[in-house]
Amino acid sequence: MSEASNSNGHIIRCPGCQQKLSVTPEMIGKLFRCAKCGKNLQVKPPVHPNPLPNVPPLNLPALSSIATSTEKSASNVGYPSGQPNTSDFRKTVGAKPSLTHLLLLAFLILFSAAMVAGAIYSWRVVLDRDKEVQEARQIASNVEKSHSSIKNPVNGNGQKADGDKGLPNPAAPAITFPRRALLIAINEYLYANPVQQGYANSWKGLDKLGRALQVGWRFPANQIAQLSDAIQGGPVPLKKNVEKTVEDFCSSCRKQDQALVWFTGHATMVGDKAYLAPLDGDLIQESTLIPLDWVFEKLKASPARQKVLVLDVFRFNPVIGHERPGSDPLPEAFEKIALTPPPGVEVVLACGKDQNSYETEEEPMGVLPFAISEVLNSQLTRDLTPDDPLPVADLVEKVNQGVLKGVKAPIRPLSERLESTKRDGKPAIMKVSAAGKPSADGAKYDEAEPPPPSPVLARTQVENKAGRDLNAQVLKELALPPIRRGRAETGLHLETLPVMTVEEASKYRDNPVAETPLNKAMKQAQINLWAISGIDPPPDLKNLVMDVRRQKKVNLEAMVDFYTKPVDDARFKASIETNQKDMAKVFAMVEGDYETLKELGEDVGNEPKRLQAHYLFLKARLEAQIANLYEYQSALGSMRKELPAIEKGHSGWRLASTIKLRGDRAGKQAEKDQKADLKKLIDKFPASPWAVLARRDMLTSLGLEWQSAAKKD
Repeated sequence: MSEASNSNGHIIRCPGCQQKLSVTPEMIGKLFRCAKCGKNLQVKPPVHPNPLPNVPPLNLPALSSIATSTEKSASNVGYPSGQPNTSDFRKTVGAKPSLTHLLLLAFLILFSAAMVAGAIYSWRVVLDRDKEVQEARQIASNVEKSHSSIKNPVNGNGQKADGDKGLPNPAAPAITFPRRALLIAINEYLYANPVQQGYANSWKGLDKLGRALQVGWRFPANQIAQLSDAIQGGPVPLKKNVEKTVEDFCSSCRKQDQALVWFTGHATMVGDKAYLAPLDGDLIQESTLIPLDWVFEKLKASPARQKVLVLDVFRFNPVIGHERPGSDPLPEAFEKIALTPPPGVEVVLACGKDQNSYETEEEPMGVLPFAISEVLNSQLTRDLTPDDPLPVADLVEKVNQGVLKGVKAPIRPLSERLESTKRDGKPAIMKVSAAGKPSADGAKYDEAEPPPPSPVLARTQVENKAGRDLNAQVLKELALPPIRRGRAETGLHLETLPVMTVEEASKYRDNPVAETPLNKAMKQAQINLWAISGIDPPPDLKNLVMDVRRQKKVNLEAMVDFYTKPVDDARFKASIETNQKDMAKVFAMVEGDYETLKELGEDVGNEPKRLQAHYLFLKARLEAQIANLYEYQSALGSMRKELPAIEKGHSGWRLASTIKLRGDRAGKQAEKDQKADLKKLIDKFPASPWAVLARRDMLTSLGLEWQSAAKKD
């Protein structure tokens, strides 16, 4: 709201931090940012839907003039001809006005005052209403302009305004800081534990991190690129795509640039070498991984004067658990290699020896990127110039120790963020480290030099259409829900499957035959798996799945994966017992489908190769589901016997995946049968899309355990 005004502008307060800002007439209706808190602001021009005639919107008339005009207006009341008899009026009014005239005068005064107040109110600062979505669009086109006068703000007279730090100067030339960022995040790994960070949920992903880099470190919006499998329709972070994108990004930098490469995902040691895992990386096969030394060499060879690599690796989320390999604590050998970068390269490592980079329910995008985003958004460096290096060490210190002074909302240190997080029953510990120094002889900022091209993301090109079409058909025909109901996968990308040659793909082309009993049984098993999952099925199966749910009356609520801490233990345990009984229907459906497939599949060797591969994969999936259901029943039984421990600030428990099965012997036998069928599938159909899917399922853990959790989604 305006606090004062003059002929040259208005003084307003930022609604976010209450900082005084001077708004010149040229800025009305334009977007700008508050440099103190980073809020996106806009001052709207005054508009009133029904202004009074002859009354300027921002010019409050003197009371005497209002009284005169009111007297003239009142003299015309009741005279249709518009020509009143003056003598009659004087006789009626006399020396003292009547009550009617006084009320009319008061009304007009109040109405005029309300009109002026409304006009002034319309000058109030308006924050964008859609927060994340609108802010992303606004920053992209306005952040460089708002940065142009951070160093030397001016007031309406063109002079520096001491109390208006951070005010953009629309007349000043835009300063584009020579900074570039490549943000890589891998989520739904093919062979490794899932990771959460991406564009799908911008409030917890790379988009939020990118905006923080724009606000706190002045990165131009068009110089920030995101490579993630969570970005629908975008390039997929396969090994060849990651390598090509990193190489092009590093080589396209100018000598005056400051380059940042961010990697969120898994890392590992194979022998004595450190590796990063792309989406299709297998943590035990070197040929599928990206050597960390290779990344270092590309950064070292880059012309950029400052090169920073952020390694947000060895990710672990306790409430997801060990769904697939990965998420082990960081080994000492990796820490030593990562913190010994080549000259001119700086490294930020998310955690230390025997630690993990954690994801929590409170900070699902990851504790490190969330903390960095908070620091960058709150700790603005107002005097930052294009020649200043990125303050990496200062950022790491604030992330580790927090910020307790100088900000409205203190930044918590890492220890406080992880107070309620446990790993194997022990408190979670995470310390961010920094190593390396920028080159001392880097080029200075040169605004005359043409800007670098926007970073380009590499995309896989597939020339073999027949092989690609086969992969698409296989994924559609084998569309199945995740084994564990509690976490919906984002889905496998078509690009992650190997493309067979035209000759090989032709061997899996089914002959047009009539629908057989085995075909029907396989289709029904697929529908039933979707029915018990509680997850929205593919569109072409939806009606059939909904029919099963109605006919079988499957109680999907019995398959809950989160329980709130009870008020009444006895009633709580009784409800769990009821859920266990409801699960009998689910068991019956899955076991019935499994027995039918076994019986009808005795002569499957005589079927076309494509049907044989489908059969083996579906049979193994039913065996996995049976093993997981036994685990689920055992987990419910353990909850009835004794409630697990609950951490401070948490409201209940969530089922997490664990490698070791803890339940019934029958469940463990079902797991053994599953592994045997998957191995048979891999051996019989190598280098096929079915072999990839089978290896993924072989690496998927079927065990379950209760984990203290913050809330239900």
